[in-house]
Amino acid sequence: MKLLRRSDWFAPALGWPTMGEFAHLTKIPVERWTAVICGSRPLDLDMAIALSIFWDAPVDHFLNETPGGI
Repeated sequence: MKLLRRSDWFAPALGWPTMGEFAHLTKIPVERWTAVICGSRPLDLDMAIALSIFWDAPVDHFLNETPGGI
């Protein structure tokens, strides 16, 4: 999630969505993404699937991360 959090600063220049836009695209509330970033909740399967599609990486890569460690 560190990549998503930092992407808010440079996302427009790279053509990436900000965290708010990503939350809107995935239909997953920003509050859930923020809780994972802060480490107060684990990454849920639907969130891992959304990340795997966006980053074109296996779902297992995200499910094996610790909260706040992406």
